[in-house]
Amino acid sequence: MNVFADPLQMTPEQWQRCFAVDLDGAWHTSCAALPGMLAQGAGSIVNIASVHGHKIIPGCFPYPVAEQARQAALLPVKRPGQPEEVAYTALFLASDEARFITATDILIDGGRSQLHHD
Repeated sequence: MNVFADPLQMTPEQWQRCFAVDLDGAWHTSCAALPGMLAQGAGSIVNIASVHGHKIIPGCFPYPVAEQARQAALLPVKRPGQPEEVAYTALFLASDEARFITATDILIDGGRSQLHHD
């Protein structure tokens, strides 16, 4: 069960911790990678985030933490995603085959984002 299902129950310290992990981590990683990328004149940064960047799923604030079997049953593909499925997409995005793809995102969510709409 998600202890932060109600954002009003979240302390400022808990909110800052979420930002430190979720946003500051991506920023620090990008800052560390950029000098080498600029020096060689090429490179890719692939950030991986939650589907919540597209649609907030009701009752799941700031992230869904629930029984994995229940969540998998809700997915159109009826199974959780495998780490390799996300990694293969990141590998493609970092490859020369994706060199014209910039500043966009790809949902790798087994169709979950399509279940929750306005």
